[in-house]
Amino acid sequence: MNGVLFVEGRDDIYVISFLAEGNGIPESFTIHDSENDAQAMSAFKTFLKGANYQGLSYKGEKLDFAVERLGIVIDANGSRDSKWQQLKKQGHTCPEVLDENGLHIVDEEQAVSHVGVWLMPDNVSAGMIETFFKDFIPSDDPLKANVETFINSLPEEPKPRPKAEVRTWLACQTKSESMMGRFLQKNKTTNLNLNNDLATKFVAWLKQVFSDQ
Repeated sequence: MNGVLFVEGRDDIYVISFLAEGNGIPESFTIHDSENDAQAMSAFKTFLKGANYQGLSYKGEKLDFAVERLGIVIDANGSRDSKWQQLKKQGHTCPEVLDENGLHIVDEEQAVSHVGVWLMPDNVSAGMIETFFKDFIPSDDPLKANVETFINSLPEEPKPRPKAEVRTWLACQTKSESMMGRFLQKNKTTNLNLNNDLATKFVAWLKQVFSDQ
């Protein structure tokens, strides 16, 4: 193991782990819940300097290794440009604009040779992981229209709306679920759009940063 991916929540871990396992990405990295975007960015900056990773157990084994591959996945959530500006000034040469395929930099002369950045949902819009998850839901899903009708009927629109839509949709399933990643795991053999365009781009980015595939 030589990689760490920082995320801002436990549900992010479940969703990303589901996609990694389902697409044959080797277990060469651990995904760490930083609890919020600020702490994820702070940890990302620290380990970009080549720090040893300590203080986390993975499958019962304490981790202690030099980080060679480092990534971060956080929500753009209305502040995509400012978050990108903060992340791109940390020691590697980055493009001025983050494109739809995310950032992957390879520099073998740096302590951390592979660096990746993905701003949910698609690196270019001001959404979140719930926006990303919505692409897994088929367009003809019967609950989808019902959820939208319900939310439209509320006196005030909940903000952020994608979070309200997804959480309501999950709660209305035959077997309700509160976690997006767990729902994907339990329903991977159904008609979910698991290979939608956005998920395919994200998996390609994940492979580049952590597996050389």
